[in-house]
This record gives sequence, C-alpha cells and structure tokens, in this order.
Amino acid sequence: MRCPEDRDRPPPGEYKRRVVSAAPQALASSLVLLPRRIGRLGEELASLLSPPRCTGCDEPLGRAALFCDGCEVALAEHDPGICPACEQPAGPKGLCRGCAGRLSPLAAVRCAFEHEGPLSEALHAFKYGDRHELAAPLAALWIEALRAVGLPDFLGSGSLLAPVPLHPARLASRGFDQAALLAHRLAQALGAEARPRLASRVRDTRPQVGLGREARSANVAGAFRATAGLARGRDVVLVDDVLTTGATLRAAAEALVEGGARRVFGLTLARAAP
Repeated sequence: MRCPEDRDRPPPGEYKRRVVSAAPQALASSLVLLPRRIGRLGEELASLLSPPRCTGCDEPLGRAALFCDGCEVALAEHDPGICPACEQPAGPKGLCRGCAGRLSPLAAVRCAFEHEGPLSEALHAFKYGDRHELAAPLAALWIEALRAVGLPDFLGSGSLLAPVPLHPARLASRGFDQAALLAHRLAQALGAEARPRLASRVRDTRPQVGLGREARSANVAGAFRATAGLARGRDVVLVDDVLTTGATLRAAAEALVEGGARRVFGLTLARAAP
C-alpha cells in the first residue's frame, strides 16, 4: 500500500518523462542567456587587461570613472540663464524672446553643459568611437548637473522622453542610436517613460556640422514624421546629445505637434556655440 505522501508523487516512468521533456526548454533558456553571459565575461576580462582611462584626456584611472579629477573639474556647465541658441539672456523657457519665436513650437529648452573640453571628447568617443557603454555614465553626469540647479518643471516621473530620431541608414552605419541610449538611461533614473518610436526620420539629411543657421534649418525641414496616435494629447521631452542652433529639435517638435502632441520640450546634454 502507498502511503499518503506517495500519492502526490508521479510514477517513476512519468517523472522520467517530465525531466526529459523539460530538458530542451532548459537548454533553450541557457542558450538565450549565453551571449549576455559571454558579453559580461568579455567586459570583465577587458577591464582586467586594459585598466580604465579618462574619456577626456586618456590618462589611466585608478577607478572606474568617466573622467579623471582634472577633467571633471574642467567640465563647463551651461548657465540656464543664457539662451543656448544665441548666448543672449534667456527667459523662463530657457530661450531668449527671439529664439523662443524662431524655435516654436518648442515650449522650453534646457542644456546641461557646454560642448567643450573633456565633455566634447567624451561625446565624440560615444558617437563615433563605438563607445556605447558611455551612455550610462554620461546620463548619470547629466542628471547630476540638472539636479544641481533644479530639474526643469517638464521633467519628472510623468514625463514622456523621446530621442531625436536617427535615420535608418545612419543607424546602420553607426550601429546604435546615441540619443535613444541616453533617453533610456534618463528615463530609468527619473522614473519616466522612454518612447523611442514617437517619431521617425523620413529623410536622410546631411550632417549639420559646418552648416550655418539658415542652412541647418533648411537641411532638416520636413525630415521627421510623428507616428500616428502615439503622441496625441501628451507632453513630450525630445532628448538629444548636442544643441547648436536648435534647428533639429525644432523640426522634430513640429512633426510631433502635427501628430497631436500637446507640448514639446527640448533637453540636451550639451550646447555647442553656433
């Protein structure tokens, strides 16, 4: 006679069948996780073989950090009282009166740093040196700078963060979208929501570097399109790495407003002189 406890146990043959049938599932799960585990091991091995170096000056570091002490001190924070698009005194929207009209429908703009020195080197390595792992420390630096002067009213737990879209051809050549990585990290830290598909770049524009103010505006005019219905009635924060004249942010904001967004704000890590 089987004891009561044995009644809940499957017969020996049934138990063996269950184990065998579960084996392929366990193997599949292990194979899915294998690339991630190999990637982590590779990163750990690389850190042992190649000690961390300052992203600003390439000097060896005795700790895992973005910058050495000297480069960290040299970081130039952007004064929110100065218009980032023209360097005139800014109003409550973060822009001067003239730029607030020129960059409409952007409701407000905030930049954290000046695009110079160590930060310029770090951003160049991030975008063009295949250093996508810099997204996390750059985002942490960004949030620290914003909190030091007070987070803008449009940025909080209810914010909808959307990276300025990268054209598929540019994404294929670069291998990653730097604005999307930054927006994701910012959203994680702020308890906000990152929505990378609110808009798309429908025209592969030439790089803005080297173009004047008017040429920049013409270059990105009509280059973006909102995804139907996703931004309707919502406040959207456009995230990008660098603002120069604001032309790209404005063009993306126009597309989102046309797509039904209630208000659109601009947030960039750095501000470059036009």
